[in-house]
Amino acid sequence: MSSGTPPKTIFNVLALIVGLFVLGAMVSVVYQLVEPFPIERTSDFWTGDAEGHSQLYFITAEIKHKFDFSRTIMPRVVGYRRYTLHVLDIPGGKTRVPVILGDLEGRENYPRVLGVTGERIWLWNDGLEARDLETLAIRGGSPMIREANPELTQVFPNAPEFFRVSARLNRLLVKSLDARYFALAEQGWKLNLLDDEQLGVTDFDCRLIHQHVLSESGKPTCGKVWYGKAKYLFESARSKGQALWGTTVPDFLHQNIRGKNGWYALLSIEERSQLSDSAIDNPGKPYSDVVRLFYRAGFRLDRWGKELVLDLDGIEVVGNERFLKGGMLIRRDIVEEVNYTWRLESPASVFVLHQKTLEEHSPWRLARLGLDGNVIWQVDMGLSVIQQYLPTDQTVVFGGYATSAQGTSMKSPFQIVMIDVRNGHTVIHSL
Repeated sequence: MSSGTPPKTIFNVLALIVGLFVLGAMVSVVYQLVEPFPIERTSDFWTGDAEGHSQLYFITAEIKHKFDFSRTIMPRVVGYRRYTLHVLDIPGGKTRVPVILGDLEGRENYPRVLGVTGERIWLWNDGLEARDLETLAIRGGSPMIREANPELTQVFPNAPEFFRVSARLNRLLVKSLDARYFALAEQGWKLNLLDDEQLGVTDFDCRLIHQHVLSESGKPTCGKVWYGKAKYLFESARSKGQALWGTTVPDFLHQNIRGKNGWYALLSIEERSQLSDSAIDNPGKPYSDVVRLFYRAGFRLDRWGKELVLDLDGIEVVGNERFLKGGMLIRRDIVEEVNYTWRLESPASVFVLHQKTLEEHSPWRLARLGLDGNVIWQVDMGLSVIQQYLPTDQTVVFGGYATSAQGTSMKSPFQIVMIDVRNGHTVIHSL
């Protein structure tokens, strides 16, 4: 017999190597399955009133993995996103049982919120869904509308951009594939045609065009609509209950407000020096890393007796507070599509958003500031990055991150901050 390593020993070594390789592969696969990933918020904040109380709605996506044995001997890990509808009570922040909307491997055709009407929240979830605001049970959707409108079967859409929710009409609007516009009936699932001839032309349509016809009195009157009112109602439709949209924090803020007895503003020393008497109706946007003080000024008619102007000689600082990067929170009128400075009563006051320092992760603070210059309450929100802002009658809701390291594995959890407008009581919910 020849000397050397016995065949059995060689086989054992090879088997050990293969076994270690397989074990390493399995460990890698299992690690992928159990590795935690941050939950991603994929929708705006929405609010709706159900059975006498308000609730906050939003959708998240969570990255998950599963084994796929269809292609190779070794299992393959496939990633997918689980979309979930969440509900929080306002103002307490109590969580309701979430609803899983579906698991998708891609990002196309993902679930989204279309709007709120009455006691329904409308979703797009591979089709139209109407869910109960309180129970989240499905009350209807595309199948029921198709059944109630058989004449529209061939032109009924199957994409979210063909559906809108109108706060003005408090209805779901539908654009058919043959470019007709419909509103869902108040009861049932029948679609009613929005006909331009029947809708007629009203003063509301003046906002469609960029030119107005002057009457003999010198006041603008409404010209003819240059395209159908039904089309305008659809394309301009906005739903109530949606968070205010913005790309930066100043998009949520104004610098001044005009009341019955005075004009109030947050101004830096430089901004004060550049102030003109015609700035009374310009709400302004608070940009720049500056400290602002709270000013008050009177106003009067100009020398022609036509326009209100500020009395700059009488402008004065009110109170002793200093607000770094400070600005006043705004609210939005959905129907009129305007933003205005949020003013509260009892006592007369505004909300001031400002930062503690200029450090990278310095948290934002919210103060309820009386028009007399005194801070009624102030809270540290713990957010250095604000992505969502939703004002309600009871609660101010913000969403964002404690740190700005977004898009990395070290990203801090997304946080929802609810602040009671009366006393500043704060509830924080982390995803």
